[in-house]
Amino acid sequence: VTSTCMQCGKMIRALVVCFVAGVVAGDAQDRHQDLLAASGLRRPGLKYSPGSSLGGFPNTTAGTFFSGAFSDHAVLQRAPAKAAVYGVVIGATRGTTVSVTVTPVGDGGSPGPSGAAYTVQAQVELTSNPLYARWKALLTPAPAGGNVTITAKCATCAAPTNGSTLVDVTFGDVWFCSGQSNMWLPMNMDTSRNQTYDKVLQGKYQNIRMFSAPHNNQPDIPVLGFDFDILPPPPAWMPYGGDAGGGWLLPTVGTYANATCRAGHGKNCDDPTQCCTGYPLPNQDWLYNSINQFSAACWHFAEHLTDIAERNNETVVPFGLVSSQWGGTIIENWQPNVSLNAGVCKNASGLPYAPWQNKRWDIDSGALYNGMVRPFLNMSIAGALWYQGENNVFQCPGKDSVDQGASGGSGGPLACGVAAEQTGYACMMKNLVSSWRAGWSVEPGTSAPDFPFGIVTLAGGTSEGNGNSMGAFRYAQSGNTGYGWSSAGAPAGALPNVFVAQGFDAGDPCSGGNQCCTNSKEGQGGWPCMSGEAPYTGQFMGGIHPRVKKVVGTRLAMAARAVAYKDPTQIWTGPVLQSCTVKGGSIELTFDPEKLLDDAVMVLDHTVNAIGLSGNDGETFTWDWATLSLLQKLGPESPMEIQLGGSTSGAMDDGLWLPVSLSPKCTPAGKDGAGKSCSLNTSTGAREPGWNTVTVPIGGLGTAATNLTGIRYAWSENP
Repeated sequence: VTSTCMQCGKMIRALVVCFVAGVVAGDAQDRHQDLLAASGLRRPGLKYSPGSSLGGFPNTTAGTFFSGAFSDHAVLQRAPAKAAVYGVVIGATRGTTVSVTVTPVGDGGSPGPSGAAYTVQAQVELTSNPLYARWKALLTPAPAGGNVTITAKCATCAAPTNGSTLVDVTFGDVWFCSGQSNMWLPMNMDTSRNQTYDKVLQGKYQNIRMFSAPHNNQPDIPVLGFDFDILPPPPAWMPYGGDAGGGWLLPTVGTYANATCRAGHGKNCDDPTQCCTGYPLPNQDWLYNSINQFSAACWHFAEHLTDIAERNNETVVPFGLVSSQWGGTIIENWQPNVSLNAGVCKNASGLPYAPWQNKRWDIDSGALYNGMVRPFLNMSIAGALWYQGENNVFQCPGKDSVDQGASGGSGGPLACGVAAEQTGYACMMKNLVSSWRAGWSVEPGTSAPDFPFGIVTLAGGTSEGNGNSMGAFRYAQSGNTGYGWSSAGAPAGALPNVFVAQGFDAGDPCSGGNQCCTNSKEGQGGWPCMSGEAPYTGQFMGGIHPRVKKVVGTRLAMAARAVAYKDPTQIWTGPVLQSCTVKGGSIELTFDPEKLLDDAVMVLDHTVNAIGLSGNDGETFTWDWATLSLLQKLGPESPMEIQLGGSTSGAMDDGLWLPVSLSPKCTPAGKDGAGKSCSLNTSTGAREPGWNTVTVPIGGLGTAATNLTGIRYAWSENP
């Protein structure tokens, strides 16, 4: 039997929470500077003499400046890597030198070998432009944490006294988060945001710092004199939390209404630190919130890694999150043209890409690599995260089609490309990872040449009308394995340290035909129907942008914990099909025990009872035997399908595919027998025989069952 399996993640049902948009009140600006000072937020763009436009470099103002990728509060990559800082000298001459001094502040850290300040000489590179030179300095590897001040000055240049200084810089793990709009979707549109904000108010997650890169479309011939290796100074941070502003930001929720105040209905709100809001109107409680407009998937990744470390009584390291994304873009925009032009990848039909296939109407191929990736390549990083693909699904051809514009091809599991054969999205994904790693690791000892790389497969409801190709597309995203490029059984030439977080079951609560009430607020979408008054989280363009980004960030963190941080106890793949055997009137599926670790495979009787595995705090797991009426309404459908009469080639693009149901391992009473429950003993936690097997009854097929040729799971757009 030929089998293809897309792994199954645990379902987390998130509480829909409240977000109310508003405007800045007249007296809000009067409090702006006081609140900025109290929160530690600054406007780093103001200290750059060259200005804050995309044409900020080069400039005629002489001096030494850091790239706009750095500001106060920056996080630099911790040891064993050598962290790098870089920038420009305006008014440089032949023989100009740049010195970089790193000074510890108080007891915040000891950057030098002896715990003292130290100075390194930067590499200086004169450019074809006589106005300026580039410089780059590698720092002494430093452990996580610390508080240092970094100063850069030039000698034998036009303005040796006009240097630049960064304060409150620390060392930790820097993760680069990129992709299209589902990586962009901000925290204010995430259904778990209030849980996060409440914890920030309690002092949690102060180890996480954020940087948002402004959109920058740069073809190979740059516009406005843009230097591909130097990011212009960031625009000033806005009090309403505008995207891509302020440089490196500390986490603060500003005037967000905390839980205590919400319970008291916001009475006596004169003190913004003690109640819902310091402003007259309740819709102003989002002001000065530095997390509100930051990528929710990226934030939740660092949030969950922090939670794991705390639960394990480990040292919590700082995380520096760089969000560099652009909605509606294709993967070709994000990789260098040198590889695209070389024809490294062919399209999913095995033919050369046509010129129109490598670009969006307003963004050339490689333009976002030039403008939004390359300016960070000199920065040492721990790893990267990628959430993209919605605008590439249409490129998957149908079984008998070579038209890359065909919609809903459903051409089998390989319809969207084969990594080993250098075709389609699978090749493009492989090429992006390889080219990014090559660019980031040019300088030995900085970013690792095989740094960890996380990929999110597309969620249900996000196919842009090409739902029939979603199973094959997710398969291509995962390196044609279903669960990870670097896993055992991956094709030859697969990439090490590349992990996949499944998103197929993480669609928006109001997508995929789920029952939702109309949301008249802001004319947007809806929320799951609830009795009485229900708070809500605003949508952006409907179900194409699922609001349950905590699921995505958590799964990325679990995978990174196992792959990047080498935790052998961390399960992250979900059940992975190992083999299947036909026995009489049923199929027995066996799942890889090594990937399950201490877990067991459960099959709920979804037509009668279900188990709620998420605790109220969203962190722990508890047994809840309550009947969930929502799951009862779903009926006896299953995301498992079998193939009858398919070819023996393994293409799985022919024959007849039929849905089948799994035999429940949780009976209506909730137990298999005395002390047993779903392959686990609820008293001892011990696994029972059959903990990694599942039965699929097919007796009703009669003699047709002898023609069984394949099985697959979660292959549709909305499994």
